[in-house]
Amino acid sequence: MPVDFISGEIYKVDYVAWKKELSQMPIFHSGDIQKIYLDKWIEFLMTEDDFACKNYNDPKNKMLMLKERMEAPENFQIPINYDTNSMYIHFRVSRIIQILEKSGFFLDNATDVNIKEFTDKNTRINWTQTTDIVEIKKQPIIIVPLTIDKFYQWLVIDGNHRITHAIAKRKISVKAFFLNPDFLLKENLFSTGFDKFLYVFQNEIIALASYIHRDDYSDKEAMQLAYFNSGKLPLYV
Repeated sequence: MPVDFISGEIYKVDYVAWKKELSQMPIFHSGDIQKIYLDKWIEFLMTEDDFACKNYNDPKNKMLMLKERMEAPENFQIPINYDTNSMYIHFRVSRIIQILEKSGFFLDNATDVNIKEFTDKNTRINWTQTTDIVEIKKQPIIIVPLTIDKFYQWLVIDGNHRITHAIAKRKISVKAFFLNPDFLLKENLFSTGFDKFLYVFQNEIIALASYIHRDDYSDKEAMQLAYFNSGKLPLYV
């Protein structure tokens, strides 16, 4: 049972129903290969789920998590919704910002993103318009790769207020920092291992399906690109 860090509650994932739903998705040509692939991932995520739950309930870890919330309070949560389950990925936004600022990459690698990228009805950037009034930060917004619903390819994890403000002020563009997923994974910038590997899996199933059905990769070739074989996160491009 993973943790919803916004509500502070532990939630349940029905892995049997989820696996049945996933098995119906057109990922691999071979049903046998798809079963092997899903069996491995589900087992892996169940193990991380168990670790996350145990760590969250451990008194020593609760003290460490309290210290983390004081030093790096901002997390960003995105729901991952299936017909059978709703799960969450949590990004440690405060830690991400701290690392970027310390490295000196934060401003040097910022990109000007046309405001139409957020207002166009066919945008592939997933962001949320805000209504509350807050002080508008000057730092670039932060965007990560995350494929959701076979449409969105990017997710704003920091800067929704800045985008809303920029649109209201009719600005032409906003400064953005596009994070490499290898950076997120290497620095463990997720709240738990479950969040981290759900992030990998969510991106990977869309990527592998696109390589197979769009680019004519064989099932074997695509399987070699899977994270548990390559150690790298394949992305839909």
